[in-house]
Amino acid sequence: MKRTIMAASAILMALSALADATSVTPAVPYASWVRRGWFERFDQKKALAAKGGYPVLFVGDSITHFWESKGAEVWKRYFAEGDYKALNIGISGDRTENVLWRLQHGQIDGLDPKAVVVMIGTNNIGHRQPDQESGYDTFCGVRAIVDDLEKRCPNAQIIVHTIFPRAAATNDQMRIRVDAVNLMIRDWIWYKGVEARKKKAPAPRVLCCDFAGKLVGPDGTLSREMAPDLLHPGPAGYELWANELRPYLDYALGKASKPPAWLGSYSCPTAIPVTGPHAVTAKGYPYWLANAANPRILQKVNEIADNHSHYYDMVLLGDSITHFWEGSHLAHYKKTFDGYSTLNLAFGGMHTEHVLWNITYGGFLDKFQTRLFTLLIGTNNRSDSAEDTALGIRRILEALAVKQPNAKVILMPIFPRYERPRDGRPAGYLPGSPERVRNEKVNELIRPLADGQRVIWCDFNAQLAPAPDGVPSQEIFRDGVHPTDKGYDIWAAAMMPVVEKLIGPRRPSADAR
Repeated sequence: MKRTIMAASAILMALSALADATSVTPAVPYASWVRRGWFERFDQKKALAAKGGYPVLFVGDSITHFWESKGAEVWKRYFAEGDYKALNIGISGDRTENVLWRLQHGQIDGLDPKAVVVMIGTNNIGHRQPDQESGYDTFCGVRAIVDDLEKRCPNAQIIVHTIFPRAAATNDQMRIRVDAVNLMIRDWIWYKGVEARKKKAPAPRVLCCDFAGKLVGPDGTLSREMAPDLLHPGPAGYELWANELRPYLDYALGKASKPPAWLGSYSCPTAIPVTGPHAVTAKGYPYWLANAANPRILQKVNEIADNHSHYYDMVLLGDSITHFWEGSHLAHYKKTFDGYSTLNLAFGGMHTEHVLWNITYGGFLDKFQTRLFTLLIGTNNRSDSAEDTALGIRRILEALAVKQPNAKVILMPIFPRYERPRDGRPAGYLPGSPERVRNEKVNELIRPLADGQRVIWCDFNAQLAPAPDGVPSQEIFRDGVHPTDKGYDIWAAAMMPVVEKLIGPRRPSADAR
C-alpha cells in the first residue's frame, strides 16, 4: 500500500501542471488541500471494491464522502449493512475529471453492483470561474462519468442526482450556475428515458433522483438547518437524502416492480426563468435534439479550450443553416473566412431560446473575446408568433451586449424558405403562405434592431429568391431551407465586404505565408 501511495504521489507531482484539465479529461487533483489523503482513500476504497460484496456503490465528492461523518448515523442505519450495503467512494474536493481518473485507474474493478448512486459537479462550479469552466463543461463531465459507469457496471441501475443547491439565495451566481447544469442533466436523462421507452424497456438504465425542491424553502432559500455551510447537508439533509433515495434502490435491487417517477418531481426554485413564450425564455436543448447536439457541443467546448489565444475575429451564431458551413460546405467555409480566425457556434435545430441559453447560461461566450458576431436565427421558431420570435432575437442581441460589450453584430433576416409540392401535397412557404408571411413579419420587426453602429443589418434575401414569384430555386436551396454551394456563395459575397469594413482586411493565409 505504501509503495502504491508513493508512486501515485510521484505521478501527482508530475501531473500537477495539468491544472487546466477539462471536466472530461481524467486527472488527479492538484490543489494541496485536496491531495492530502486523496491517494490513501483511493487505495483503501479500491481494496474494498476488489473484495466485492457491495450491491450499492456511491460515487461523488465531499457531499458523498461526508456520509461517513456528518451523515454517519443515517448511513449506519440504512447503508452500512443489509440489502442496501454500500461502498462509498466519494472523495472530498473531487471534480468530474478526478472521478473519471479514479474509474479509469481501477478503483471499482471487481465490483458488480446493482445500483450506482452519482452525485458530482459542485466542485467544478465552486473551484472554477465561468471563464474557466462553462455549464456545458460541467454537464459533459457528469455525462462522461455516467457513460463510463454504464460500461463498467453493466448490471447496475445508475441513479444520478442533480447537484444539490449551494448558497442561500436563488439569485446567487453560484446557485444559478448549479441550476443551469441541473437543467441540462434533467433534459439529458429525459431524452435517455424517451429512448428507453421507444425500445419498450421497463425503465431507463439511468434514473434521475431530483429532490432539490425539498432541500430548500418555498422561496428557494437554502437554510443552515439543512446545509450548515450552505453546501454540505447536515444530519437533516442526509436523512432526507436517504428517504428520497431508497425507493430508487428498492427498484434497482428488485424489491419494487416499478421505479419512482424517473425524472423526479421536485424541481428547485431558481432564478432561471423556466416558463414563458418559448422564443424569449432561455432553454436548454429539448430532448429530441439533445442526443444530436451534445457531440457537437463537446466538440466546440474542446475547440474553445484548445484556443490558447482566447480570441476570435468573428463568431457565427445560428441554427443548421449556419452550422452547415462546416458540413458538406466546409471547403466554402474555409475559402470564405480564410485570413480570419473564426468560431462557428451554430447548432442544427436551434431556436432563438436555445441560442439565448448558450449565451446566458451555457457559458460559451465567457471563455474568449471576439470583435464580431454574425446572427441568423428564427427559421425553426415556426410554432411561435412573429412578435415572440422577434423578441427572442432582441433578447439575444441584449445578451450579447452584456457578455461581449465591445463586439459588433451582423444581423441577418430569416432566409426565404419553401417546400415543393410532392405526394399530392400543395407547395408550402410560397409568397402569401402563412409560413412566409410570418417570417417576413419577423424580418420587419427585427430590422429596426440594427442601429448601424453596434448592430449592422445585412439583407440579401432578394438575391436568394430572385425568381419573379419570389420562390427560391433548388439551385440556391437544396431542400427549401439550407443553401447549396451557390447559396453560400451569395451569402459570402454579400456579407464579407461588411466583415472587412467592420474588422479590417484579412491576414495572409497560412498557405500564403
